[in-house]
Amino acid sequence: MTLNLKGLGSRAIIGAFFKRLEEAQTAGWTADVATMFSSNQESETYTFLSDSPSLTEWSSNRTAQSMKRFEFAVKNKKFSAGLQIDEDDLRRDKTGQILVRVNELAARAAQLPQRIISDLLIANGNAFDGVAFYNSGHVTESGATINNTVSQTCSVAGVPTVSEAASGILTAITRIMSFVDDAGEPRNEFARRFAVMVPAALYGAVVGAIRNDFLTSGSSNQLMATGMEIVPYINSRLTTGTVAYVFRTDADVRAFVWQDEVAPMMSTLEEGSDFHTLNDARMFFAKRVCNGGYGRFDQTVRLTFA
Repeated sequence: MTLNLKGLGSRAIIGAFFKRLEEAQTAGWTADVATMFSSNQESETYTFLSDSPSLTEWSSNRTAQSMKRFEFAVKNKKFSAGLQIDEDDLRRDKTGQILVRVNELAARAAQLPQRIISDLLIANGNAFDGVAFYNSGHVTESGATINNTVSQTCSVAGVPTVSEAASGILTAITRIMSFVDDAGEPRNEFARRFAVMVPAALYGAVVGAIRNDFLTSGSSNQLMATGMEIVPYINSRLTTGTVAYVFRTDADVRAFVWQDEVAPMMSTLEEGSDFHTLNDARMFFAKRVCNGGYGRFDQTVRLTFA
């Protein structure tokens, strides 16, 4: 349904912006792959404590174990975009075209976390332990190795069939479930929900792998048999057409962190402002102060189709 903004004031335009913002944020995948934090300063330092010890049989006295601190900082950045609406265009608009532009601006504000996290995925920078986020060389305090990279061989290099996609996703989930924490206990023992993020080139095979009862080989789909909830996401920002990312989405601390110091907001130069008087136009600015960073590498696996 379209809305005719003809004759309406700036409050109606601002209201349309926030309505579309809420819709776009609800449809996004950020909250599935990132732990969401509110920020109140320029930079936030996140302290990941080592894991709690396992319970042991009581002997003579209670024992307590100190916890090693891992820290990393995420610095907020200011983002902004503006939309200028001519007063005559506003008066003449009978088809809701201005609303389309307002909705686009709201969508830009909502898309920002997904854009930044996608950049982090592609860059594969260092995690809090100083090792590249997707890497075979992470080591826990218990001495266990965390290798959050897997591969799936395809009959046609880099182009998986539905069966091959299912096999690769199952391998990735199994790998996530196998990770142990600093106490040597299963890190993801209670995992039941996962997401698979892929570029456009892999989406067809991955959707079939997740939702088809039977695979291209004619056999029953093992992914369906796991009873896990698996959600596919297409991310056209991903630049490598043979790589997918699998995330646990029901963990307390997830693969990435996202912080908002200033949630998306809109400011205006409207009727009565000097700008409006001189230019016979209104200005609407969207602003967000925020940033994202790498979280726990044991909540995700990079899957390469070879």
